[in-house]
Amino acid sequence: MIKNLIKIRNALILIVICFFLTGCLDIEYHLQIKPDGTESITCKVGMPAFLAGQSGEIAKSLEDQGYKVAIEAQGDKYYVIGTRVSPKNQWLLPYPVGLVKEKVIFEPTYLNIWVVKRYSMKAQYTLDRDEVNKLISEFAQNIYTQNIRIPFRYVIAVPGKISKYNSDEISGNSLVWKYTIRPNEKIDIELASNDINYPAIIIILIILFAGGSYSILRKSRNKVTEIQENIGTKQTLEEEKSLREREEAEKRREEEKQRKEKSMSRFSNQEEYEKWKAGRLREMDKKAG
Repeated sequence: MIKNLIKIRNALILIVICFFLTGCLDIEYHLQIKPDGTESITCKVGMPAFLAGQSGEIAKSLEDQGYKVAIEAQGDKYYVIGTRVSPKNQWLLPYPVGLVKEKVIFEPTYLNIWVVKRYSMKAQYTLDRDEVNKLISEFAQNIYTQNIRIPFRYVIAVPGKISKYNSDEISGNSLVWKYTIRPNEKIDIELASNDINYPAIIIILIILFAGGSYSILRKSRNKVTEIQENIGTKQTLEEEKSLREREEAEKRREEEKQRKEKSMSRFSNQEEYEKWKAGRLREMDKKAG
């Protein structure tokens, strides 16, 4: 019985040595932010074929966290792949839960104001020293633990033009952060992206241009109408003035005619009237002189 336990213990040590010293363990968190604000998460853990028996435990852990899990064989490796989708404005950050004791800071933002969509994310947490050392010492307490490292990385893809990031690598719209599972490892992720809706901007400009053109045209028409009305009013006033002048002239002629007829009624004929008129004119001249 004791011999069997020693054999099992030694086998576990050899497995851990392979795990940590040859880099045969591959862990990746892949986050895809979509234009509609939803998030697709893929957790992928790769291991050599001789450790495929451990895949069931990893798969169970992911299922407990709400992931849909599949196990795939690719060449000489087995992969445990967990996927899930987060609703709009409810993004999640996957991380090694059992190795983090402090509060995880995760501040995602999705802002849609029609002409532009803004995506941003800030995440910070630290791997607990005691938990990481405990993980290592449980299986490799007899080896040089300072050389034991488990590399893992975050790959985050966002739409639009990336304006801010602190990743180790960037390729197009995908950013890569590389870390190692070791005591006090600090994870710090920050990114921001703007996706400008150029068709919407063009539509707005067209609407503004059309509205401005209509306003200018309407003002021009109103001005023309106003000018025409002023011209018509002026013409009407001039016509009324001319009509009054004609009426007054006609009235004066009529009054003159009546005075003449009244004066002539005192004389028997035109000759007597002319003599009287001439006399009046001489008297007026004498007075004026």
